[in-house]
Amino acid sequence: MSNTKENYRPASKPLVQFNPKALEYEPQVFAKPIVLANLNYAAPSASNTLPPSKALSSLETSEALRDKLEFGIRKAKVDRRTAEAQLAIVNAERTIMRRDIHEMMDDAETARMYTEDLRQRFEEVVRQNEKLAAEAETAKLKKDQYAIKIKDLEQEAKLRGDRYSVKTQELKDQNIRLEMKMENVQELKRKMERMETKTDEVEQLKEEINRMQTNVAKLETELQVKDPLFQVGVDIRTRFLEEAKMSLWHVKTWDKISGEYFLKKHTVDSAIIARGYKAAHGGNGMADGSLFVLNKLSREWATKETKCDSACPSANDGEVPDTAGSDETAFEHGLEALKPEKTNIFEELYHFRPCLYATMPSKMLEAIDYEATIKTLILFNEGLDRPLAQKHQALDIIGTVLRKYPGLPGEHFDTDADVLSRVDRVKALTEMIMLYDRRRTGKTRGARRSGSSYQFSGESLI
Repeated sequence: MSNTKENYRPASKPLVQFNPKALEYEPQVFAKPIVLANLNYAAPSASNTLPPSKALSSLETSEALRDKLEFGIRKAKVDRRTAEAQLAIVNAERTIMRRDIHEMMDDAETARMYTEDLRQRFEEVVRQNEKLAAEAETAKLKKDQYAIKIKDLEQEAKLRGDRYSVKTQELKDQNIRLEMKMENVQELKRKMERMETKTDEVEQLKEEINRMQTNVAKLETELQVKDPLFQVGVDIRTRFLEEAKMSLWHVKTWDKISGEYFLKKHTVDSAIIARGYKAAHGGNGMADGSLFVLNKLSREWATKETKCDSACPSANDGEVPDTAGSDETAFEHGLEALKPEKTNIFEELYHFRPCLYATMPSKMLEAIDYEATIKTLILFNEGLDRPLAQKHQALDIIGTVLRKYPGLPGEHFDTDADVLSRVDRVKALTEMIMLYDRRRTGKTRGARRSGSSYQFSGESLI
């Protein structure tokens, strides 16, 4: 046991080591007095006085006996010291053994507590494993549900694509029918030339030709009017489908750093997103005007009643001027004559009524569309002041372009170098403002527009 005592913790108090050679050690010895009677010694008397030689021998014997007794006493003292030293060693070893026993009991209690802690940890790990298994099962069920939803959405997208294909094919068929009707018109003309002598038949054929030409003109006009609306719908729905790809399509990609696969979102086509945003939030007088021309919207719907004195001029006081009149008169009517008691939303945005708007030069229409875009942006309507300088600059340039129109005939307005430069400048400013508006309102997906000769960075505005 003493050989392994270094494996245990030290005792709270140091042990006292016994040193039998210490000078201060002095065992208590209780020596019995020597009884001379037991040794059959008697006091000398006169009657039994020994001779000197015998007396000397007896004295030597007594001295030897006394020396022997003293030696025995010293030996007994040494033996007592040795016994006490051994007893002290035994007591020290017993103390060490007691301390070792206590340490072993402490170690056993510590091992018991550690075993109990390990058991509790094992139970906790078992519970966590059961919980993770349940969560994994739930995640698997959700994954299956999402897979079913994705398949349903894919089927719905396919059905919509099929419907769009059918509509496109219908339009193509309609164009083919129009071409066939045009061929019929030409055939009728040839018949009219061959039947010049048959007046009645010729008149009937002329009437039929006129009806067909009228129908063709109406169909062509209707197609021309519907085309802006059709293009707006195509751009908006294409943007929707492109954003749906980013939400639903994920690509399994290997990460070299982590050494694991992760799902990467589909990268959208920024040009499609930009076109869809412009179609939904940008000014487009041709598309908006076609809603009124096709009777999809009424003038009453687009008119707001406002309180006004009886002396205030009415929007209905003057008739829309004939498009065959002077451009200056039409322009002044669009900008000055319509100061309404009833405010018309189309005329507020585009300055002219729909039928008159379509007759304006293309560059003027482009500038007016940019002006309508800037006026309707949420960025400015919510009281935000950035980018206010670009807004004022764009509106000032648009005002300059509109004021140039009366002095330039329609055929020269679209080719004027100053007009072209100013419209390009307005286009660049408007695209920059719309980019900031999309970022501000959270409508952008990272799409960027390809600008004109002017390029702006929206990063400096944020």
